[in-house]
Amino acid sequence: MENTTVKRVWVATTAVIVMIAFIVFTTAFGWNNLHVVLLAANFAVILIVLSVVLWGTRKKLQDKKAGFSIRDERTKYLEGRAAYYTVHVGLYFMLGLMWYTFLAEGFNLPELNVTPALLSSLLVMALLMIGLRWHFLRKGDVK
Repeated sequence: MENTTVKRVWVATTAVIVMIAFIVFTTAFGWNNLHVVLLAANFAVILIVLSVVLWGTRKKLQDKKAGFSIRDERTKYLEGRAAYYTVHVGLYFMLGLMWYTFLAEGFNLPELNVTPALLSSLLVMALLMIGLRWHFLRKGDVK
């Protein structure tokens, strides 16, 4: 019960801080500019991610203090499987981006700049790692 209350207070505090930061940021630099609103939204997302990281760190420290093992052999093995598949799929994704670049030159397709290519590669690999890790830990099969 106490943990649920702490979690609710944490989420509510994060929401209030994010809303205040968003309003202050957009008020200071002007609501009429779309770039300022998008920049403020990015800043709000950064604050949310920081809050989630702090919550996870706090939770791990509490578990460690209570004497629970944070990562056992099974967890390490399953995370290793997720990382193995993520690296392979990420390499094939980047290979696909390279082939698209070659084809874009030959067939007059829109070229892909460096920033979208890097961001898409990073997002694909990060989301795939998160998804595979969740799947393998939920599935629990160690074959």
